[in-house]
Amino acid sequence: MENLTSRYSRTIDLIVNKVFRSIDYVELEDSGTLIDVVNRAEKRELIHSAIKNL
Repeated sequence: MENLTSRYSRTIDLIVNKVFRSIDYVELEDSGTLIDVVNRAEKRELIHSAIKNL
């Protein structure tokens, strides 16, 4: 289980810190916080929802 969660964490880190921030850089957006990056990805419809429904 630990190995699975570790791989998931690394994948999410790669997507958010490399891919989404690179898109922001290309579109001349301020990098901002992690929440800002995820919210902009949601606006671009790259992810379904930034907030998980309870």
